[in-house]
Amino acid sequence: MGVLFVPALGSVLWFTVFGGTALYQEIHWGVEMANTIRETPESGLFLMLGQLPFGLILSIAALVLITIFFITSANSANKRSNKWTPGVHPSPVEKRPFPKPFIICIRGCLEA
Repeated sequence: MGVLFVPALGSVLWFTVFGGTALYQEIHWGVEMANTIRETPESGLFLMLGQLPFGLILSIAALVLITIFFITSANSANKRSNKWTPGVHPSPVEKRPFPKPFIICIRGCLEA
């Protein structure tokens, strides 16, 4: 049951807190975010965090958390695909915690 409800509750909490903060900044502080987010949606989180105290620290923390999310997702996908592929045994490099997904994420960032 927790596997179903904890991620859903986390998502609801995430959208409520961050969406509510962005709306509050737009309505009460007069920060013009809607047009900027419409043009570049990926800047919305960092635009909202930049208006808060310690905005730079919060933006760096958000970037680290997003990076950890992508590395974990790539690592999980790699492990699942190795398990489902018959006759494939993980090499010693693939037994390490995260070097391959980390390299994949860095390569994708550099190519973008």
